Amino acid sequence: MFNRNNLTASFSPAAPWTRLAALLILVALLAGCAADPKAVFTPMPSRTYDKSNLASLLGDQAPVILSYGFEQVEVQQYEGPKNLLLSIEIFKLSDAANAYGLWTRLCDGQPFKIGNDGCSDGLRQMGFWQDRYMVNVLASTIATPEQLESYAQSIASKLPKGGVKPAVAGMAPSKNLAKGGLVYFHEQVAVEKVVSLGANNLLGLSDQTGCVLAQYDLDGAKAELVLIEYPDESAAASGLKTLQNAGLPELLIAGIKGKVVGAVFGTANAEAASQLLAEALK
Repeated sequence: MFNRNNLTASFSPAAPWTRLAALLILVALLAGCAADPKAVFTPMPSRTYDKSNLASLLGDQAPVILSYGFEQVEVQQYEGPKNLLLSIEIFKLSDAANAYGLWTRLCDGQPFKIGNDGCSDGLRQMGFWQDRYMVNVLASTIATPEQLESYAQSIASKLPKGGVKPAVAGMAPSKNLAKGGLVYFHEQVAVEKVVSLGANNLLGLSDQTGCVLAQYDLDGAKAELVLIEYPDESAAASGLKTLQNAGLPELLIAGIKGKVVGAVFGTANAEAASQLLAEALK
C-alpha cells in the first residue's frame, strides 16, 4: 500500500465537465466540508480529474488507480496555519467493490471507525470507503487528528451509505497478517511491485477477476497469499494449471476451491505455506 503526501506541486487545469450532474454532487460535498474550529483554513479552487487527465495529478500511479474502475476524482485543497495544506480527494469508482479495493491500496495507517472501513496514521492521512466512493484526506505537514477527522467526517456524512466488501477478501486469514496488510485488486499492475505474477498477463487477470494479495509473517519468514476469483470454475482450473507450470519465482504452493485459485509466494517453509493456503481455501 502507499499514500501520497507531496501536496505542494501545482495542479494542472481540469478537463471540461462531461458528467455535470455527478460533478456538481462532488463539488457540493467538498463545499460543505467542515473546517477545524480551532484553526482558519482557506479553500482553494477545486479540480476535477477524469481518465483523460488523471496522470497530471498522479503521475506514474495513474495506471494503478485506473485499474479500479476509476471514473473521476474531485480534489479540494485548504490552506491552514503554519504552511499546512490539506487536500481532500473524493474518488468515484464504478462500484463499491472497487471503492473498497482502492481503499486497501491507498490507505496506510491504523484502523479508524469511519465510513465502511477507515484508517489513519493520525498525522498526515485519513482515508475511508463508502458506497462507490473512496476518500483521502492528506496533509502536507503534520496535522492534528482532529483536523483530519473534521474533514473526513464531514464528507462521510454526505456520501451515500452502503457498500459490501468482496467475499474473496474475507477468505484471507487474519492471523499473522503483516504490516503490509491486504490489497484487493483486479489487474496485476496494482501489485506487481510486491509479487511476480508473470509477464503479459499470464494468469488472465481483468476487471472480471477479483483478487487479493495478503502479506504474512510466518515465524520470521515472509509469505504473500494471492487469491484469484475467476468468473467460473473452468477459467479457474485453467488459471491454476498455468500458474503451476509457469515457474514463477518464490511460488511455494498453489491450489483451488471452486472459482478461486490460491497461491503462496515467499520464503516461508513448506509446512507453514501449506497451512496458510489450506486456511484460505477451507
